Amino acid sequence: MAHSIHSDVTRHSRDQQQRGFRQMALLLGSLIVVALLAQLSYEWLSPSWIGPAAAASLLAVYLGIFFQPLRKTLDTPYFAILSLLFIALGTALGTFVAQNAPAEIFTQRYGAKSAEILRLLQFDDVFHSWWYVGLYALLGASLIKLSLRRKFNRENLGFYLAHLGPVV
Repeated sequence: MAHSIHSDVTRHSRDQQQRGFRQMALLLGSLIVVALLAQLSYEWLSPSWIGPAAAASLLAVYLGIFFQPLRKTLDTPYFAILSLLFIALGTALGTFVAQNAPAEIFTQRYGAKSAEILRLLQFDDVFHSWWYVGLYALLGASLIKLSLRRKFNRENLGFYLAHLGPVV
């Protein structure tokens, strides 16, 4: 009987964790897609005012839809783990895919179709792409929110240095 109760609690906890990670993956994945679309619309429609307006509209829609879920989950372990994982994957892409290479070299190295797809996804300049910067901005907001929850005193000084140091 006790084993059955323990396994039910463990199963419930595992289901809750999976739901938390799925929700964070959806939030961060949608940020990447919206930031990518915003940057592309900004670049493609840039000579006129329509580009910046379209980019701002996309970002405003994202915040309008996801503000409450982000506010509630910004300081959870699920968010921290997945945002660090997404940043690590983006950094790996930026390391293994040539950055800021001229179009001819990029096409020669990856082929015409692959080079076009990589450029469309902003993998040719990952570290300046809006989705990569957006991931860092959300991680910074998460660290600030996490730090503000704790009372500031001498015992927590190490916590503050570790969590606010990367933001500064």
